[in-house]
Formats: sequence, C-alpha cells, structure tokens
Amino acid sequence: AQTERVRAEVLVLNAQQSDIILGKAVLSLTMSRSGLVLPTASIKSIPLHPYFTQPGIKIFLDVLFLLLVVHFIVDRVKGLRSKSSGKTRIRFRRQELVFLGRGLVDLFLLSLSLAIIGLWVTFLGQAERTLHEVESLGRPEGAWGTAEYWEVLDFTQDDDGALSRLHKYHRIFDTAFRHHGDALETMYSLRMASGYLMFAMVFRLLQMCALIPAFAFVVETLSIALGRLLLFAATLLAMVTLFAGSGMLAFGLHMEEFSTFGGAFVSTMVVMATAKADLYHRQRAFAPALASVWHWLVVTIMWVVCLNIVLCILVDAYTDARKRVEQKEKELGINDRSSLLHQGFVTAQHAFRESVSALAFVGSSTHRVTPEAQARVGKDTTTEQHTSMVTGGDEDDDDF
Repeated sequence: AQTERVRAEVLVLNAQQSDIILGKAVLSLTMSRSGLVLPTASIKSIPLHPYFTQPGIKIFLDVLFLLLVVHFIVDRVKGLRSKSSGKTRIRFRRQELVFLGRGLVDLFLLSLSLAIIGLWVTFLGQAERTLHEVESLGRPEGAWGTAEYWEVLDFTQDDDGALSRLHKYHRIFDTAFRHHGDALETMYSLRMASGYLMFAMVFRLLQMCALIPAFAFVVETLSIALGRLLLFAATLLAMVTLFAGSGMLAFGLHMEEFSTFGGAFVSTMVVMATAKADLYHRQRAFAPALASVWHWLVVTIMWVVCLNIVLCILVDAYTDARKRVEQKEKELGINDRSSLLHQGFVTAQHAFRESVSALAFVGSSTHRVTPEAQARVGKDTTTEQHTSMVTGGDEDDDDF
C-alpha cells in the first residue's frame, strides 16, 4: 500500500439523566512512503434527548412526504402512458427514456424517504437500549449513588463479590458503549440522508417551476445548457487532472496537500475556484519558477477562459429557451405574457361597471322617471352588454 494508517476510536458518554450526550472521537495517523506524517482527528457527538421529542410526529411527517413522492411518481407514469398510447414502439421508447431522465429525481426522493424512515426506527431502538443501559449504571444524578463502585476498584481486598461486581460493571459499560456507538452512527447517517433529501428537493422544485410562466425561462435555460455544460465539464476535468498530476510530482515531497493524487486534485480545484494565495506562497518556497507558472496558468485558464465559456453557453441556452417558451405560449393561445393578468383586470372592470349600473338604477327609482325613459335606459344597457360580450370589451379596455 502507498500509505500506512493507524486508527483509534474513543467513545465518550455523558451519562447524566438530564442531558445524555453521546460522543465519539476518531484519531488517525497516516504515514506516506515519502516521509510525510499526517495526523487527523474527527469528532462526532449528539444530545440524545432532543431526538426523543415527539418521535411519532417525525415519523408521521416522513411517511406523509413518502406518500407525496409516490403520488408524483404514479402521476408521471400515468402521464407517460396517456401520451404514448397509440404511438409506435420507437416513439414510446423515446418517451420512456425521457420519463426515466425526468423521474430520476422522484426515484431518488423515494429511496431517501424510505432510508430516512428506516433509520429513524433503527435509531429509536438503539437509543432506547442506550438509555436502558445508562440507567443500569446507577448514576441517576450524574454521580455514583453509593461507594460500591469505588470499592470494587480496590483489588487488595480478597472478596469474590467485589470481583463479580467489577465484571458486572464492565459488562454494562461494554454493552452501553456498543449501543451508544451504533446510535451515534445511525443518527449521523440519518442527518446525512436528510441533507441529500433537501438537496434533491431543489431539483424537484425546478421541475415544478417549469409550469410557472415566470420561471419557465430559468428551467428551460438550465435544461438546454445541461448537456453543453456536461461536455465542458469533461474537458475541464481532464485539464484539472493534468494540473493535479503536475502538482503532485513537483510538490508532493514537500507539501502534504500534494502528497497523494486525491489531495493534489482537491488542492487544484481549490486554487481554480478561489485562487488561494497561501498555498501559492508555500509552493514558491520549494520551486519559485514552476510554482508561478503552475499557479497563474491555473487561475488564468479558470477565470479568463473557462468562465467566459460558461457565460457564452448560458447566453446561448437562454436565447434558445426564450424561443421555445414563446412557441409553447403561442400553441396555448397566450400572445402576451401579461394576457392572463389583463383578462383578470378586464373581468374586474366589467363587474365594477355592472355594480355601478345597478346602484344607478336603484338610485333613479327615487326620482320620477317616465316608463318610456326606463325602457330606453334598459334597452341601452342591454345593447352595451351585448356589444361588450361580442367584442370582448370596450375601446377603453385596450388602453386599460
């Protein structure tokens, strides 16, 4: 192997009944063949009691979200079948591929929802066993209730009962820490799955925004630019790989960031995205000329060439998306983007005029008006309403 690693895990338990905290520290020491030693440490901890606050409601909400995702998938399958009925098999397969591409988000959400529900149930069982083992430790107030535990640590006394009590406490500690470690890892997996779920909801939101005219341009632009950006990303990946290999060969013996290819790849991506200066100064300490060429070439290619290419791709995609959205609006009979709002204003205007006419008719009943005048007014009102219904509004509607 390229590296030798020493790994140690330390479990920490705060066994106070009022606030039980599960903790785990992982210490590792990695030594490469080049002579670099890289110590790392990671700490995980969770308070146990907050996750026991109304766990039934949490599981109910997860199940409700699961049913909603299933509804999305069933609705998409029905739409696929209705659109593909009576078509050729080639057309059906093409639409099926489109369905699979668009339905991957729903399938991902479905799998994550099932995983979250399973992890919730598993965590509740493990945490319940952890609480039971903590109660068996005999520390209701955060301290030993009696001196029995401290007495068994005195190995000078020849008491078989003390040795048996020591074995008992050792067994309780071992079981409690084993359940405590399982519950801790399960909760971290649950939170990680929830994070992926919220990230996938962004793509689901984009699919829903495609039905809103105001957001249709954005969604259509992203869908058109996706293919072009993937091809550009493949080219950029090859370029980053070459720069990472060059950095590993040039600086790998002196800098731990470039000691492995994975670290060199990540460091190159960081330099491309942020133009990190401290890393550049450390490179200049070993190879000034090569460090200057490597750093400034990476920054120039990223911020001058690649960024402009991405902007050009997005502009072209936006132009194509605008044409597609306008074509769809013409097919739906929407000539103006504000036509729906305009129709709502026209409808409100007609309703307001009818209300004013009704109030005027009621007010005119208090005056003496001949039957001929009333008939003439009613005839004019009927004629005006009929003309408005035929023409779609008065001449003032266009100005409105």
